[in-house]
This record gives sequence, structure tokens and C-alpha cells, in this order.
Amino acid sequence: MVIGCPSMYTFGDNLKIKDIDALSSDSIITTNMSKPALQSTLKFITQIHEKFPNATFIPQGYDEFKLLYAGASLFSKQNYPSTVSDIQYANGRAKFFLNAPTWIEYLRNVDLSFGTKLHGNITALIAGTPAIAIPLDARMQELITYHNLPYVTQDEVKVAGSIQNILDKVDIHSPEYVQKENYSRFISFLKSNGLNPVIQSSGKKVYADTLLEEAKLYPPVEGSIATTEAEKANRMVALSLGHEAKEQKLRKQLSNANSIVRKERTEINKMKTDYEIQKREYSLIKKENELLKRENAIEKKENEMLKVEFTNMSQQNDMFRTKIENKKFFSLIKRRTDRKNKV
Repeated sequence: MVIGCPSMYTFGDNLKIKDIDALSSDSIITTNMSKPALQSTLKFITQIHEKFPNATFIPQGYDEFKLLYAGASLFSKQNYPSTVSDIQYANGRAKFFLNAPTWIEYLRNVDLSFGTKLHGNITALIAGTPAIAIPLDARMQELITYHNLPYVTQDEVKVAGSIQNILDKVDIHSPEYVQKENYSRFISFLKSNGLNPVIQSSGKKVYADTLLEEAKLYPPVEGSIATTEAEKANRMVALSLGHEAKEQKLRKQLSNANSIVRKERTEINKMKTDYEIQKREYSLIKKENELLKRENAIEKKENEMLKVEFTNMSQQNDMFRTKIENKKFFSLIKRRTDRKNKV
């Protein structure tokens, strides 16, 4: 059963996307980008930031987080924001969200979301904000089709001319038309697999709701470009400590992995030894079977020879009995002849 992306069901079957007519210089457009996108797509999204002063880049990758947080650039790609001097960061509006609630709440006050990230645009939709996605692969296209999300292809972006032209061609309310049916299918899927979903429309508070209410939700990380020198230094220190902690974690994981490898090698060597023993035992059994075959063959030949000897002995006995009988016969004739001669 196809259920689509569960993120779309964050607020149940209720999906209401606000209207948007024409964009203006005051419009707040959030963008998201992916490195594998075509250069024409990346350039088009960059131009949105050039034309709309309130455009806000929302990065989602760890490399972008480090760049936004501490200005540490670890990659470079043409037309992709790779340094703090790129307009997406230089305008001081870029934000990296650390949790879903603050991300959703921020997007409620945005006019439009546009870009190549599936969940970056789904987050806007469930916040009730229009979003237009640019699919980069078959997986993303399938989910867009299933949820009837507004989208534009990269080829269409090449000739679009402006974001307004794209907005005019899509139906921003299209996800609403299939939401109830898709949500119902999702609930049926959960129940068919022994899961009892909590339907939010029932008003029932569950343990996760309590945890969320009690949780300390961190605000989004904003660019270091607008911070003080002291804050920049603190961020660099924190990033360095984070790298050290990550390195220690990786070293521990590597140590554990090496322990597992050594254990596996011991098991393999034991298996090899057992295999060699079994192989030798098999070889000995094979040789024993060959010796038994030879013994059986010799025994068979001996039996055949004994049979021949027995046959010869029988024949000799027959000849001997015949000879004795002949001797008796001739002796009897001789006695009779001798009697006649006496008479």
C-alpha cells in the first residue's frame, strides 16, 4: 500500500493553504537548494534573492549549518551559496531550524516557499503556506505526484523568466484535493499493521504532546555575519569543540567496529579451523572407504578362488570315487574269473 510522506499528515486530514495573488518587492519568499540541481536552476533561485529583498534561504545540510553558524566554508559550487559573501548569507536572513515546531511557525508568516528540497516545501504546505517544488529525481517526483504538490520541472525553470510566471501556472491549492483521501489511506495502513493512531481532531492529548509542551525549543540559527566579533569567536570555539566531540564519537565507533572485526575474524579463523578439521576427517573417511572397497574386492576374489578350489576338489573327489568304484568293479570281476577257473 502506498502511503506517501507521513510528514504531510502532521495535522491530520486538515490542510488549508492560504491564497497568494501577485508577488511584490515586499513578499517574503523562502528558498531551499540542492547541490545536484542544474546550474540554470541554482542560478534562477539565486536571482530570487537578488530581486526580492526579503527572500530567505533555509539551508538543511550540516555543511550549510557550519557555514551559517561559524562562517566555515567547506565546499564550493558555482551558483550555490558556499561562502558568507554569497547573497543568501550576506543579506543576514538565512536561517537553519533545529526543530520542526519553530520551522513550521516561521513558515506560517511567509508568502511562498520555492526550491528543490521536498521536505523544505512540505513544511511550508503543512504550515498553510503555498509552496512550489522542483523535483530532481524519480523518488521526489513520485511523492509530488502522490500528494498532488505544486511543482515545476528544471526544464520549465530554464524558460520561466520569473518566479511570478511559475506561480501563475500552478495551482497552489492542489494538495488540498487529495489530502483527506491520502490521510484516510495512511490511517488504514497503520491500523492494518496493528497500530492505533491518535487522531488529532479528537482533541485527545498524548504523551508526545506533553513532551513537546515541556520541551525547550531552540530558535533557528542565524548567520554569523550580523553578530559581534566576540560571538563569532564563541561560535568558532563551539564549532571546534563540536568537531572534537564528533571526532571522539567517531573514534569510539571505529574502536567498537575494530572490536567487532577482530571478533568476527576470530570466528572466521575458528570456522576455517573447523572446516580444515572436517576436511581432513572427510579425507580420512574417503580413504577408509577406499580401503574397505579394496578389502571387499580382495575378499570377493578370495571367495571366487575358494569357490574354484571347492569346485576342483569336488571334481577330484568325483574322480577319486569313480576310480575306487572302478577298482572295486575290476576286483569283483577278477574274483569271479578266478572262481570259474578253479571250477
